[in-house]
Amino acid sequence: MKICEAKEFELLVSSIEEVSKHSRNLVFALVVSSIYILITAYSPSDETELTLPAVGVKVTKDFFFAGAPLILLGIYTYLHIYVNQLAEKLRVFDQVDFEVSWVSDSRNLLFPWLLIFSNFPNDASEDPEAQVDVSLQEIALPTKVAQHIINIVSFVIVWILGPTAMGLLWIQYVVQQQTTSLIPCLCFLVSMLILFSRFGEKRLNTRFWIIVSGIFLLFTMISVSGIRQSIGLDNYWNPLRFILIAYKDVLELTFEVLRWTFVGIMFIGSAFGDNIKSALAHMEEIRTKNGRDSEGRTFINRYNLFKGLEKLLVISLCLYASIFLAIGALMFVLFSK
Repeated sequence: MKICEAKEFELLVSSIEEVSKHSRNLVFALVVSSIYILITAYSPSDETELTLPAVGVKVTKDFFFAGAPLILLGIYTYLHIYVNQLAEKLRVFDQVDFEVSWVSDSRNLLFPWLLIFSNFPNDASEDPEAQVDVSLQEIALPTKVAQHIINIVSFVIVWILGPTAMGLLWIQYVVQQQTTSLIPCLCFLVSMLILFSRFGEKRLNTRFWIIVSGIFLLFTMISVSGIRQSIGLDNYWNPLRFILIAYKDVLELTFEVLRWTFVGIMFIGSAFGDNIKSALAHMEEIRTKNGRDSEGRTFINRYNLFKGLEKLLVISLCLYASIFLAIGALMFVLFSK
């Protein structure tokens, strides 16, 4: 049995709205749980217990810092299962040729708006049949400020909030010098792997993730006093603390510069990431069809520009992970006993 095109399109829209509603609920759960867990983690407490806000229940720090990142990682991973499904369905929706009379964008027919207009991963460069023909004249900076704000808010909530919350949990707990600090570290690294899928080449992302993961795990293992004593690192601790305390103001200024540099780069990525990828996909198609000998200087310069921007977005993720590692290392050395 073959259904008509109108019925197939109706089913597609229904499935998009259903997936989008589930994604919206998971976004709400991620925001609420992240805020609640971070407030709990950074509230004043004694050495062994934390008091949960609103409910007033006391839990041990080991239990909280082992369970909280697992909850966040579960919500974050489950959310991105739906986000990937939504992105795939939206790509199919965008390829359907139909005209609208009352709205400026066909996606305005869908619900809800926040995730419908988010910047999702674009796999067009990996699947030639899925490439969308985007002319170079259409590749320009967006002009709608409101659309920029929607894209940035969606990008931060869907992609950045989860890894940031798990990274802050790791920073807060690594100074406790407990083996359970490996749990928030591992959760943070898994969330970063999901985040790396947003930009750049998969091979480059995987290679960098392996290197960063090794450094994070090694540092977290060294933070455990028993492991540190067994390899004789305690002899270097006091001189290192003295040096860091002496240059604390310089280090704080450096972290501020790195943080705002990262924010600026991620702003570019959230607003223009899909434009960059669409441009590169179309340029690669031109190079394949016409041959590289036919390329002019303008085309080559534009291609190199977009390629450079793509690499810049990948580097921003490296900076993102490095900031967490540097702050965690600084806090650990300064405050550990």
